[in-house]
Amino acid sequence: MTRRHRLMHRLIWPVLAVIVTLGLASALVLRPPPPNVQEQAK
Repeated sequence: MTRRHRLMHRLIWPVLAVIVTLGLASALVLRPPPPNVQEQAK
């Protein structure tokens, strides 16, 4: 593995981690609210 290849890996993995974290956070924020349990019982 060349020095340039190692440098690319050092840059790519943190960027991928940030992308995955942002994706999970946006999925949690943008998901629809759960159905109200009291409305279903009526």
